[in-house]
Amino acid sequence: MEQHENEKAYEKAYEKAKKRVEERKRFYYHLSIYIIINIALLFLKGDYIIFSDDIDFEKREMIKRGFEKVLSITPILWGIGLLTHGLLICVRSFVLNTNWEKSRIEKYLNKN
Repeated sequence: MEQHENEKAYEKAYEKAKKRVEERKRFYYHLSIYIIINIALLFLKGDYIIFSDDIDFEKREMIKRGFEKVLSITPILWGIGLLTHGLLICVRSFVLNTNWEKSRIEKYLNKN
C-alpha cells in the first residue's frame, strides 16, 4: 500500500515537472519567434515595400511613415506581452515551487 502511495506521489511530481517544462518550452518558442520576426521587421522598416507606380511620392512617403510607426510599436507591445508571459512562468514557478512542497515530494520519493 505504501509503495502504491509513493508511486502516486512520484507520478504527481512527474506530471507537475512535465507541465513546468512544457510552459518553459512554450515561452522559449515564443521568445524565438519574437526575435526572428523583429529581426525581419528591422530589415523591412519600409525600405523594401514595393509600391505601384500609380502612387505619387507624397502618398508613398506617408504610407512609409505609417508603416514605420507600426513596425516601431509592434516590438514594444509584443515585448510587453512576452515579458508578461515570462513573469507569469517565473511567478507561478516560485509560488508553486516552495521549499515545503519540494521537501514533501522528496520525502515521498525517498521512502522507497
